[in-house]
Amino acid sequence: MKGKVVSHFVLNTGAKIPAIGLGTWQSGGELCVEAVKTALLVGYRHIDCAHLYGNEIEVGEALDEAFKGSLSLKREDVFLTSTLYCTMNSLNKIENYVELHPFWRQDELVKFCQSKGIHVSAHTPLGVPTSSPGPSDSGSGGEDEAGTPRISFRRSRSVHGPMLKLSAVAEIADRHKKTPEQVIFNHSISH
Repeated sequence: MKGKVVSHFVLNTGAKIPAIGLGTWQSGGELCVEAVKTALLVGYRHIDCAHLYGNEIEVGEALDEAFKGSLSLKREDVFLTSTLYCTMNSLNKIENYVELHPFWRQDELVKFCQSKGIHVSAHTPLGVPTSSPGPSDSGSGGEDEAGTPRISFRRSRSVHGPMLKLSAVAEIADRHKKTPEQVIFNHSISH
């Protein structure tokens, strides 16, 4: 896990997209508003959303508060990504969201996209987030900050869940004094 820390990627237009962003899929209501506001507060400058997520009002509310509030953010400070569907054909910045992690590398797809100037982003590299009062099944043993809602990761039927618990991932994490989640994130932004 040594080497240059990647903070952003350069798109085919020259725009710089932050390497890590907050995804808002399956996030709604006040939890969505708070998640986006908190992400912006702690330094996230990339928010992923889509019309079909059904949370445009909540994301917009959080952005409005961030732009008008104490954060003093400007619209140009925040990179918003959205899923375009086949009926939406106006493209000048292209990004490809795919399942991508150490056990589903998709090397051919990544190389093809890179050859066409299409940025590839990994979606849900740690699983699908869900609000839960119980302990996280991530296996990292991390502690919550007092007064914060517990966010755990529900695993899809893919390899997400077992991936974080594999001995190879744990050994890499231990060797570098990182969590399994940090190991997976590092892989996502360095490949």
